[in-house]
Amino acid sequence: MRAASILTLTLGLVSATAHAQVQSSVDRPWQLRFAAGWQDFSGGAEDTTTSVNIEVRPSNSIGFELGLARRWDAWEGRVDLGYAKGSLYAETNDAAIKDKTTHSQRLRAAFTIARRIVSFEGSRLQLEAGPTFDYWDTETLSERGSVGGRIGMSLLMPLGGMILENNVSFGISSSPFSENDIPAGARMKTFTAITVGVGLRLPL
Repeated sequence: MRAASILTLTLGLVSATAHAQVQSSVDRPWQLRFAAGWQDFSGGAEDTTTSVNIEVRPSNSIGFELGLARRWDAWEGRVDLGYAKGSLYAETNDAAIKDKTTHSQRLRAAFTIARRIVSFEGSRLQLEAGPTFDYWDTETLSERGSVGGRIGMSLLMPLGGMILENNVSFGISSSPFSENDIPAGARMKTFTAITVGVGLRLPL
């Protein structure tokens, strides 16, 4: 009887320890985050002065983010700094041109609020949303700041003491171009981005 009680207690302690270890990674209050994602852009500016409409925008690219996250139970607050670099891209319904001689870079500051949707086997699926503040610097064009927002989802999974993050998001902002940089008759367009990425988090 005593041996059975000791065995039950031991198994309970092992189970509690394993559960605490899972929580100590995904659910640790402070987390350092590094992420990279493929960004599919749309919008920017449209030239309607010719018989064929031409949309001009920064080319699709990989964006990088470094951030710090703070958790409160089911909630998370996060601040990220981001960087992306590409070139200019123009397309019509029939053709597309990538100008590799003109480079465009974006610096980003973003604040995100996340809410846990569900937890399972030590992992967490959460809904995320927040504002973005971008600074665009394109060669031969004016520097430009833009304000926007993004909404998405991320799946966090424990990975050997760290946290693996898979995420997808949709972002919208004002155009990365200035009105001084587009020809008369052309128009600014709302700028959107669909991002699919992966990241690693280090519990602090």
